[in-house]
Amino acid sequence: MRGETLLTKDFPREKSWQRIGDTYLSIILKPAQYFFQHMSKAMSLSAPPDFIDEYQRERLKKVVKECCKIPYWREKFQQANVDTNKIETLEDLIGVETTRDEVEKNWKKMMHPGSFYIKFKTSGTTLNPLPVPASISHLVSILPVIASRCKESMGITEKDTVLVIFPTKAASQRLSTLGKALLGYNIKFADILNVDEQLRKVKDADIVIGYSTAITKLAQFMNTKHKRKVRKFITTSEPLPKVAEDFIKEKTGAQVQKTYGMIEALSLVGETCEKGNYHLFSDLFAIRFKNGEILLTSLDKRRKLPLINYHTGDYGKEVKCDCGITHKSFIVEEEARRRFNSERVLASISSLPEFYSGDVSPYFDFQEEFHGVGTQHPKRIFNLTVYATPKVNKDEIKSKLERILLYGDGKHLKPAEKTLFWLNMGLIEINVRVKQIDDLKKIVRVKNPRK
Repeated sequence: MRGETLLTKDFPREKSWQRIGDTYLSIILKPAQYFFQHMSKAMSLSAPPDFIDEYQRERLKKVVKECCKIPYWREKFQQANVDTNKIETLEDLIGVETTRDEVEKNWKKMMHPGSFYIKFKTSGTTLNPLPVPASISHLVSILPVIASRCKESMGITEKDTVLVIFPTKAASQRLSTLGKALLGYNIKFADILNVDEQLRKVKDADIVIGYSTAITKLAQFMNTKHKRKVRKFITTSEPLPKVAEDFIKEKTGAQVQKTYGMIEALSLVGETCEKGNYHLFSDLFAIRFKNGEILLTSLDKRRKLPLINYHTGDYGKEVKCDCGITHKSFIVEEEARRRFNSERVLASISSLPEFYSGDVSPYFDFQEEFHGVGTQHPKRIFNLTVYATPKVNKDEIKSKLERILLYGDGKHLKPAEKTLFWLNMGLIEINVRVKQIDDLKKIVRVKNPRK
């Protein structure tokens, strides 16, 4: 049976996991164990650069060979006059590029035919959820790489208890079983909607992994008894602004390690070292920079949806790093993707004095509306709702937020020049609303679809 009828529900929503249930777990567990025992090719963080280059070159050739079997990609190669038999590096694929809009419109044409698949969806950080198909063989093949990097670069050992703050309980129970069987870690999951549950379980955790907003909120409510054991927080899925990172360190005394990735990658792309630079998962991806934008190419031929020079919408540059990790090092200067984005909202909230007193929640509702689409003067309206306790003055919070969002805070945030330009042109409108609630623990981030 094709997965189109069984496994293409939005993942990992609760109904989808309940429908797949233990059948899915039994499907993935045996081949995953095989990969761990026999086929793990995860490279050491200190692998020789020449070895990394050769390894990536061979993987790239295989990916291109598989793409030639897909009419959509064959046409792209022909249009760019690329000789697929002479591919050695990414430079040989200049002219073959993919964009988010292209994936959104043509993902079914771009993927390998046959076999069932799971359809993931973005979390909505970019305000435009994107469907991404994944095959079981690909998901299984990347597990050894991620596990190896977690042990080596993130300092996770088999003695550690890892708390994962996850969106769905139904998925968490089965992933916990899978993780324990494969990785050997003692993994616990806490529902992202339940801060009290997170506070109970964090007391026994050595490592905490979760969404940036979820960890920021957890840190806001942690006290001495909660933080006596946690030595590191690892943020995923969303950008973590510097002001929020500093807050987590100051409040908990623990280290903070950031990861870089996106749902289109179906994996982590890189993670930060002790110097604060990102290092690439060279087993799985190659990157290059075009006018400062990060272009991502997948190196696993088992991927259901290949990516070649994919425009991530993130900007950065390659840097030299003396931390000892030999994988390509880079910085991400602006995880933006939109002129007015969730990273800036979180950074603005984290800049408020009221945030540090626990009277303003890092969670918020963020909606984007489009008016006059197709006309000469289309208008984008951003509606932001922030939650605060009755102790604070709503008008003061609203005024402060509007000022920081547009003009920065003079320390962490620079003025949003593009936003100001569009604001002055009358093509953008920002509405800030402050809603007062007695118990901020009950507030969760609402994932608003693009309108």
